[in-house]
Amino acid sequence: MSTEPFGDWLWRWATEQPDKAALIVDDQKIGWAVLASRVTERMRFLQSTTGAGDRVAWLGPNGPDFIEVFLACAQLGLIFVPLNTRLSGPEHRLQLDNCDPALVLGAPSVIDQ
Repeated sequence: MSTEPFGDWLWRWATEQPDKAALIVDDQKIGWAVLASRVTERMRFLQSTTGAGDRVAWLGPNGPDFIEVFLACAQLGLIFVPLNTRLSGPEHRLQLDNCDPALVLGAPSVIDQ
């Protein structure tokens, strides 16, 4: 069993195999170095808007954005709250009222609707 923090493996893989595919979405491959860079950007934003233990809600499809926000939250000690895109507005409101997030993020494909 590993005793390293949850997120440290991301930067290790980004260093050891930067161009190897970390994610494959449709025909697009995202390498470990690119993924680590994107997670770092998300972490910078989250650090400027949240504090340890805060909840961060996410509304969007499963994909790179979801994974990047999830990993950034995990690394910073934030609680990631994924919202189901199939739910209605009132159902989302109920979830948000129950979890009281410090921040709500969404994918452009969902927010623009």
